[in-house]
Amino acid sequence: MTFEERIEALTQSLELAARLQMDAAERHDQQIAQHDREIERIDREIERTNRTLRWAIRLGVREARNERKRRQELDRRLTERMEDIAADADRRHRELEELLRRFLARGGNGQH
Repeated sequence: MTFEERIEALTQSLELAARLQMDAAERHDQQIAQHDREIERIDREIERTNRTLRWAIRLGVREARNERKRRQELDRRLTERMEDIAADADRRHRELEELLRRFLARGGNGQH
């Protein structure tokens, strides 16, 4: 093999190595770009999930507050009703005691 043939073979080897290096660098750049796009997509999904969670938490807090208000109102109404029933029962008890007292005060053997 002559000197020129060796130089030509080395030149072709270097050109091939340079092409392979350029191809590898291009594939690497494409992978990096794809990776960056994937990270951006994941970031958007995370942000959308975070917005949904914040909305759901606000909704849950609002519902819990409303439910607590409803329970407090129901408790208040139930307490008032129980107080009314107790007052009515006490009044009826006193009326029955008075009726019984008058009945017993009349005396007799039941022939009135």
